[in-house]
Amino acid sequence: MDKLFLKYEAKPDTVHLKSLGADVQMRNLTLKEQETFGDKAIKGFDVDGEPILDMKAIALSRLEKVCLHMVEPKITLKDLQGLSADVKEFITEVLSTYSTAEEDVDAQGK
Repeated sequence: MDKLFLKYEAKPDTVHLKSLGADVQMRNLTLKEQETFGDKAIKGFDVDGEPILDMKAIALSRLEKVCLHMVEPKITLKDLQGLSADVKEFITEVLSTYSTAEEDVDAQGK
């Protein structure tokens, strides 16, 4: 890869997360990772050709993205799903830190 593109590598950054009260290592998603989530979000199309969104898949994708963003400490999807609903503050903060898709933040109304 040409060095001109090095600034776009998905390498870890140290980020302070208010929701955890700690510095963590996070990274941006690769294009390949990001594209898989767009494919999951659409169930099909209605008679007018408008996409029919799969809200369960979108919600699951948000959690999967958080797991991919986190480098240190790592968190698995199973562990994340087992936490209390208060973890939504953490999820929103992670997704807004590396907002690669507008729906990540828009889904939280911000």
